[in-house]
Amino acid sequence: MAKSRVAPLKKQQSIPRLELCGAVLLSKITNRFLDRINNELKINDIYLFSDSNIVLCWIKAPYKHKHDTYVSHRLMQIIDTTNGKNWYYINTKQNPADLITRGVMPKDLPTCQLWWQGAPWMANDLSSWPILTPSDEDISTHQNKEEKVVNTTSSIARLNYSFFYDLFLKQSNFSKLTRTIAYMFRFLHNVSNKTNKLSSYLSVTELNKAHDFIIRITQSTLEKSNNDSHNSYTFKSSPIRKLNPFLDENKLIRTGGRIQHSDIPYNQAHPIILPAKDHVTTLIIQHYHLKLLHSGIQNTLYNIRLKYWPIHGRNEVKKVIHSCVRCIRYRGQVCGQQMSNLPTPRVTLTHVFDKVGMDFSGAIAIRSAMTRNCKYYKGYICLFVCLATRAIHLELVTDLSAQALICAMKRFISRRGIFSTCYTDNATNFKGSKSELHELYKMFKNDDSYSQIIDFCTSNEIEFKFTVPLASHMGGIYEAGIKSVKSLLKRHLYSTKLTYELLYTVIVQIEGIVNSRPLCPLTDLPNDVTCLTPSHFIIGKAMTDLPEPNMLDCNESRLNVYQKDITLKQRFWKEFYSNYLSELQTRNKWLQPRPNLKIGDLVIVKDEMVPPTCWPLGRVISLNMNKTDNLVRSVVILTSKGQFSRPIHKLILLPLDKDVST
Repeated sequence: MAKSRVAPLKKQQSIPRLELCGAVLLSKITNRFLDRINNELKINDIYLFSDSNIVLCWIKAPYKHKHDTYVSHRLMQIIDTTNGKNWYYINTKQNPADLITRGVMPKDLPTCQLWWQGAPWMANDLSSWPILTPSDEDISTHQNKEEKVVNTTSSIARLNYSFFYDLFLKQSNFSKLTRTIAYMFRFLHNVSNKTNKLSSYLSVTELNKAHDFIIRITQSTLEKSNNDSHNSYTFKSSPIRKLNPFLDENKLIRTGGRIQHSDIPYNQAHPIILPAKDHVTTLIIQHYHLKLLHSGIQNTLYNIRLKYWPIHGRNEVKKVIHSCVRCIRYRGQVCGQQMSNLPTPRVTLTHVFDKVGMDFSGAIAIRSAMTRNCKYYKGYICLFVCLATRAIHLELVTDLSAQALICAMKRFISRRGIFSTCYTDNATNFKGSKSELHELYKMFKNDDSYSQIIDFCTSNEIEFKFTVPLASHMGGIYEAGIKSVKSLLKRHLYSTKLTYELLYTVIVQIEGIVNSRPLCPLTDLPNDVTCLTPSHFIIGKAMTDLPEPNMLDCNESRLNVYQKDITLKQRFWKEFYSNYLSELQTRNKWLQPRPNLKIGDLVIVKDEMVPPTCWPLGRVISLNMNKTDNLVRSVVILTSKGQFSRPIHKLILLPLDKDVST
């Protein structure tokens, strides 16, 4: 059986008097309990315990000293119901009743042995009990000694701060935390003032009272970590010392500073000091960051310092803003990684166009005839580029069907030879592009079209490989080829529309011009201005070179001419390996390796076709790690719409190791 009473709030009482009221309550419970079981059990001895020496001294000698009416009346109640000699002292830590006054979490109560079984020594023999009674000297010393208690708010503050720390950590909004504490104080007020209860909206006074209470508890960690004395408020070897702190009338630590005589508000001249790396400090910064519509570091810090002075304020504000999910969506940097080594097809060569990359341009308007009011239809440029020599081959197709693509590949094979591997963008790369390229996406996603293309490739022993979706930089060699072709085409045609034959002629000419671009010098001689071009690997010279003189009248054997041709080609290969590959040695960007993404990382999937607020969240479930350098450049992510393979350049990593503000 247990029972407790709430201390009166209207009239302050001393702590010994409150302990005396507790003893009266215990004597009444004991007397009532004995009346109930007196007929069933025989009670030999009764042991009553209290952890107040003053109350025990009063009970042991109730008539030795003169007491006031309040104490005398309650002492008589105790003597009438119990024998004063049955009262003994118990240490506070071993007193089960102390759990009621100090409080215990409901989840801890079922396993609390002190509450259910009492002090551990109570299970032993009576002779081993540490029973203590006050001596005559103690009675004389403590007879008239009383301590005044403080009001309810201060008694709450005297509680263990760990309870409030746990409460603060459970909150993610400073306004909500302030209102929670304000309602807690209102509850205490309504319990003590049943005739004058508060039931309307929270007033400004109540919110300010709760705010000051939260700040005092938050600053208690500041005191423990920096104060030499709890009451002196002096800070040594600390950045707080430079602020000349002082304690205001509400027991809040404020900055003294040097601008007391300025004509600015009191809160701005003496802002409240907030500790660094504290949860409440973070909540206050988040509150101002959201209030200022996700402003930057400087503006947020300025508005905070109008009332508060967080220690290491700029770093604290920067940490909060860099963990804000909404700010990350708009200003967060995508993941990156060091540029990978060139793949094997880029640095090895068997013959020209052995391993190629394929890409399509956007739609081009084609005239049906060179007459006025003629009809127009769409055409597309299909580009094949040799991955080793960067030589290109262009084909003009009139639609984006599987049959048109197969015909373009047949024309290419008939003129350039069969290739072993074809790399191309994943079909989803065309999905987010213009409506014309969306047709190409539908062609690749169509099962019949896709099967026709694959059947053609497998029958000709051609391996078809797709790059990672939305990773156009992984096919940079054919993306650059399309860019060069479109640039020349726009400058040449401007706004002119041509027929199929004329447009095809222009495209073939552009092919020759692009294949004549220099790769590296052929020799180191200052007078030799010839350069190695992709055309040298195709026809042995640049496409735009002047015609060579007639050599039919020269008396040279056919074998000698053939040997010279072989020697010329071998010279080109030598220049390719000795000079051209050296030009590919340097990295133009993405120079340093970065930490790899890990399985379980939370990321934002960037999509240029929708606003940042609509970018989906995803979880990394698999890594595509490069076997040569063990760096991750693409991953498999899980979103609300399924699993997708994405390059890391389309992902924004969210900071999971810290609190994230939404």
